[in-house]
Amino acid sequence: MNRRLIVDPPNGSKYGFPKAVPIKGTIYYGSKWDYGVQKEFDLMKWLVKEGYPQKEIDKLGDKFVYKYWTVPAEEVDGT
Repeated sequence: MNRRLIVDPPNGSKYGFPKAVPIKGTIYYGSKWDYGVQKEFDLMKWLVKEGYPQKEIDKLGDKFVYKYWTVPAEEVDGT
């Protein structure tokens, strides 16, 4: 993968976001910008593990949405 998927949940800056989704949780569909979250990867569980409060997810319920985009892999630490 030449790029990394970045996720930013609501008010994410309060909790250390945006962050790169782990490579194991990212799927590459084939074109330059075409990345997504693996179906088997539990993004919500990962967000909580990374410091995002479960109560924020619960509070928003079905209205919980997050922004995501890609960046060149070399811009992400640990790549």
